[in-house]
Amino acid sequence: MRLNINKLTLTIILLITFTLVKGESGNTVFGFLDIPVSSRINALGGVNISVVERDLSITSQNPALLGPEMDKNVSLSYMRYIKDVNLGSCSYAMALNDNGAIAFGAQFLNYGDFKLTSEDNQILGSFSAKDMLFNTMIGYNISERWRGGANAKFIYSVYESYTSFAMAVDLGVNYFNEERDFSFSVTANNLGGQLKSFHENREKLPIDLRVGISQALAHAPFRISLTAFNLTDWDNKFIDNSISDDELGSNKKDNFAKKMFRHIIIGMEYLPNDNFYLALGYNYKKRSDFSGGGGFMTGFSAGTGIIIKKFNINASVAQHHISGTSFMIGMNLLLNRF
Repeated sequence: MRLNINKLTLTIILLITFTLVKGESGNTVFGFLDIPVSSRINALGGVNISVVERDLSITSQNPALLGPEMDKNVSLSYMRYIKDVNLGSCSYAMALNDNGAIAFGAQFLNYGDFKLTSEDNQILGSFSAKDMLFNTMIGYNISERWRGGANAKFIYSVYESYTSFAMAVDLGVNYFNEERDFSFSVTANNLGGQLKSFHENREKLPIDLRVGISQALAHAPFRISLTAFNLTDWDNKFIDNSISDDELGSNKKDNFAKKMFRHIIIGMEYLPNDNFYLALGYNYKKRSDFSGGGGFMTGFSAGTGIIIKKFNINASVAQHHISGTSFMIGMNLLLNRF
């Protein structure tokens, strides 16, 4: 009877979540929330909510992946994004009991220093720009195979003299069948709003409804992941507002298949044992957005990871922006093994 109640509760949560996010497309603020802080996720295409591993960093996109098995884990990551832009994150998890865990984390994106000039191009000094996030996350077993989670986030951005504060929450559920090595997840990310806006008008957060599955092959050391993201905006296309409708012409009219694949990320992992992996990802939306430029790597990503005693070390490469390729490293310290 308990399982039936849990399933009913789960269904209600998902329906409420979908109602909250329905129709929330358009221009948004705090775009850095979409940048992965996990090297493994970065390698799998930038979005993945269903990979189940004892890697604390993967919970950044789905709090339902957090559990007591991550007790006393520390996660650190750093990304050389583009040019002088750098991203870093850290988090720590501890078990609450046999069914739940809590984690605390911080994240920053530093855009570097800029010249401050007057209207007639006189240099007046310099200024910096950065985004920061602080979060508290909880994950709890709903039943033997279902787990739910929530991630409360405090967001702060400062660009020269302009500042903004926001509060948001990520909600997620995960179903994991260990015998079949099958995982299914649904998340609603960045539900919330600005407490203080940059200007007079408040802007929306990049709310994102996601669905993902991961399945290991029965007779080969591979795992395939499919992730559908940004499901509240069917077009899901980057539009340059400086280009007129006439200039865009037929490029505006994409067929059903192109629109569908802009929502799907494909990831594949080679898992010969529990201590090593190779990962590849393909993000069609990124390749589509950079169709007017970019290089061979556009839309593709790759990475690897290895566990050495008490350390889990990861590295990945991806092209998140037309300006260049991004490199990311991550490390998980398994303090419960010391």
